[in-house]
Amino acid sequence: MTALHRYIDYTNLKPDATIADMENLCNTAVAQGYYAVCVPPVYVKACRYFLSASDVKIASVVGFPTGYSPAKLAEVQYLIEQQADEADVVMNIALFKSGKQEEWLAELMPIRTLTREKGVIFKLIIETALLSEAEIATVCELCTRLHPDFVKTSTGYIQPGAQPETIQLLRRLLPDTIRLKASGGIRSAEQALDLIQAGADRIGTSAVLS
Repeated sequence: MTALHRYIDYTNLKPDATIADMENLCNTAVAQGYYAVCVPPVYVKACRYFLSASDVKIASVVGFPTGYSPAKLAEVQYLIEQQADEADVVMNIALFKSGKQEEWLAELMPIRTLTREKGVIFKLIIETALLSEAEIATVCELCTRLHPDFVKTSTGYIQPGAQPETIQLLRRLLPDTIRLKASGGIRSAEQALDLIQAGADRIGTSAVLS
């Protein structure tokens, strides 16, 4: 176990992931000393059982992977009922690209209120690979109003994933009180350490990093 391991959200969000896969994921997270697992909503309750004797946190996803869902608040409420510790919410990229910034913000503000009330960590996935640098700057301006606990780079479904230069840009644009999660294509400890040095506070990966 290394200090790196406490940055890791060990992830399996494959559409064909089984309950046995979740048990293996949780067992590995415990053995490696990872901070959290990130799992499909349907498996949060099972993972709570698998991790009952550990301090590993449970994260799950909302509006995943496209951000289209108009029912994100209900999805977050479900995760809270299932005792998730963290909610990784995909922003509505289509709405943002359409210039509907106030509508984009209005969709997310009730999630910010609910997660704060319930003590659940709110990570906003912004899918940086689909945004220009100017659009990233606009998202960051909106995030200073929304103030999620984390801004997360990627779902992992759109390439490229996390890049050190993107983390550096986000760190410059966001207040220090908003943390950063780097995810997407992180397959080695070297990559993870580069991203942490660039400013990432958490690393999402499906690889076992040691």
